Amino acid sequence: MINKITSLICLLVSSNVFAATIEFQEEFLPLQVGSSPIEHSLFNKIRKLELAPGQHVVKMKYSDLFELGYDEHEVVESEPFWVSLPISDEGHYIVTFNRPNDVKVARQFAKMPAVVLKNTSSAQQLALNVIATPSIAPIPAVAPIAPVAQVPVAVTTESVQANLADNDNIVPRAPVAMPPSAATMLEYWWQQASVQERAAFMQKYGLRSN
Repeated sequence: MINKITSLICLLVSSNVFAATIEFQEEFLPLQVGSSPIEHSLFNKIRKLELAPGQHVVKMKYSDLFELGYDEHEVVESEPFWVSLPISDEGHYIVTFNRPNDVKVARQFAKMPAVVLKNTSSAQQLALNVIATPSIAPIPAVAPIAPVAQVPVAVTTESVQANLADNDNIVPRAPVAMPPSAATMLEYWWQQASVQERAAFMQKYGLRSN
């Protein structure tokens, strides 16, 4: 019984212990990790992932907005491309790049993307290899970081024993999310929106940036 309790507690907490947080700069959108696609919605663009240390392949896309003149913009996008993503340890990483200064350079960048993986703890940077056709194996440990804050749930030996008494095959219940205020959600979705989505929203409702 003690071994069952210990195993269950480890299962509940291990998913967040041995994982690295991978953050993508605003101009990049992760589309797939290994064989696991990443689902996006119009107002919820996933730009943070939790991955176990190891070698991963990530499919991503570059998209940037440039202002050409008064009320005139151009969106420069790349075709989806794959990169090799080596995660050596837990911690926080950022997928970043040297942003082009003008639209002409951006068009060239979109044809031949060059991205860098930066470790925020050590400040080390590693140029990522672009892969034409990666060999993909199933990778189950892909976890987008959810935007809704969850209520912490304390796991105690007594609560685990009580649940084990009812059923030995326990599926842990998800924490209950507290509903955020409307103002908080508006601010959050604005921060999550890409440059193109913000421009389209402001144009639709006749708003102008300061």
